[in-house]
Amino acid sequence: MIDGKPNRSEIQHGMENLDETCKVWEAALQEAIANGDVATVNRIRQLLRRAYATVESFNNSFGTPGSGPPTGKFSSSGGGASTVAGGSEVSFASAETSPNFEQDLSGFDGEGAAAAAAAAATAALNASGDVGELDGAANPAQPSAADLWSEALKLQHEGKIEFRKDRSKEVGCVTGDFAARLHCFRKATDYIAARPSLIGVIRNCVVRSISGCITLHGDDPSGYQKAFQQFEDYCTTQILNDGGEKMLKELKPRGIPCLGLYEIALEFILFDSLDDLASPPQAVIKILHNTWLPMSMRNRGLKGVVWAAISSRRAMTTKGSFGEAFYDLCKYMSPSLACGMLKVGDQDFVEAMNTFQCLVMEWLCVCFAIPGTMSHMTEELYAEKVMEKVRIYAPRILEAIANAIRLRDA
Repeated sequence: MIDGKPNRSEIQHGMENLDETCKVWEAALQEAIANGDVATVNRIRQLLRRAYATVESFNNSFGTPGSGPPTGKFSSSGGGASTVAGGSEVSFASAETSPNFEQDLSGFDGEGAAAAAAAAATAALNASGDVGELDGAANPAQPSAADLWSEALKLQHEGKIEFRKDRSKEVGCVTGDFAARLHCFRKATDYIAARPSLIGVIRNCVVRSISGCITLHGDDPSGYQKAFQQFEDYCTTQILNDGGEKMLKELKPRGIPCLGLYEIALEFILFDSLDDLASPPQAVIKILHNTWLPMSMRNRGLKGVVWAAISSRRAMTTKGSFGEAFYDLCKYMSPSLACGMLKVGDQDFVEAMNTFQCLVMEWLCVCFAIPGTMSHMTEELYAEKVMEKVRIYAPRILEAIANAIRLRDA
């Protein structure tokens, strides 16, 4: 204290405590969402709204003016690194997480031409008015500050937010406003995708974590890394060529209403995969039920079934299509991930895959819970919160995979 007034370090210490409190509230919010306790969800969101407003005020007074809610600067786990057993540090932005991640990841650091090209493509798509298109009309005008959430609620009330499937359960939405939250999430991820430094962080985490899962399963991730690059190049080229018109024409019959990170990465890839695993084909069920078979044989059998199914679908696609690029990626990625999610494989691999899946879904629930808790929410402020959560969850995901590899190799 100085002359009876708290000094800057004391104020910052208080903000660090508030940051920790917000984490406790966010965890409680997810528990309430899981239990379907709407009243508790609303109460916790009110607390978080006030807390975020306090942090925003602090940032404006002592940090960068207009920086909005915290981006991990008061969080011990939010700076892109996490301490693991033995005191080593896992950094998801550049350094390798373990000696087993030494496969060449050049081009996946979020700083190269690929990230810049992807951002340029997203900017072109935004300019064309195809991202987030509602009922065939161009995007509504850019909302004024503090209007994003109210705009989303209005659009939901008017039935103007299109989506392939209601994913309220997957994203922990129990208040009947999935469409409004999806609208906000699309706006935030469009903002992120147009900025190489931001989309590069997400890209890096995705490639590194899935490469780690494939490595842990005993397979070489280089094929996946190359296929991911080719898939990204295909999407980027298509968007730069015609604003994504060809891609969207191919995807609309499959229920995809617009192009964006949510539609491609989450709805079309992640959620579709979870749907397939929830109701696997008979060939997969037979393998899972043959518990008398050694695990190694079930593992090989399941990989073979998944690979054959993907190859069959890939053979039915036309040359140069989105489906061709997509199934080329799945061919290298899906067999290992399917084994882990169906609990076929070594215990360390299965546990790491379970942690990976749970943390990804938890991140999604946390991000979708943010709208309605922030005062003056714009797409930029929401994007900052989404990236803050990425920087918290990414090290935890990579740490779990790296630890599992260390145990396997010990």
